[in-house]
Parts: sequence; structure tokens; C-alpha cells
Amino acid sequence: MRYRDLTISDPKDLVFGRAPHPVRTSRGLEIGGGSVYPELNFTLPPTRITKDVIPELAAQYRAILEGALNRAVELGSRGVVVEF
Repeated sequence: MRYRDLTISDPKDLVFGRAPHPVRTSRGLEIGGGSVYPELNFTLPPTRITKDVIPELAAQYRAILEGALNRAVELGSRGVVVEF
């Protein structure tokens, strides 16, 4: 086993949105630096992915993301994490 100790050993030091070693995304979003960002996780319903349906799937993903990101802007969110 590579790890033998926790990075944060005292539960009182666990603070939501803070990490001992924050990371910065390629777009400048700092995760673990004190701000908490909404996270959007989504998947499409089970479907058979073929060459013919990829344009339709891409359009569905695009519509979901555009709607969510537009709403985030309306709410004044400083960042959003999207997982798909």
C-alpha cells in the first residue's frame, strides 16, 4: 500500500471547499482553494451508440450543457464543474 497516513489527520481540519493542495484546471478554476462550485453530473439514457446516432447524441449533450451553463451565468456562479 502506497499511503499510510491521511493528509488531513484531524477531523476538525476538514473544511468543505478547502484542500491542503488545491488544483487549478486548465481554464483557471481552482478546486480546493476555498470556493465551492456546483457540480453537474449527467448521462444520457441507455442507448446504442452507432455512427448514425452520434450527431443526435452530441446535440443532446450540447443542449443539456448550454441550458445548465446559461442558468449558472444567470445565477452568478463563478464556476461550474461538469462531469459526463
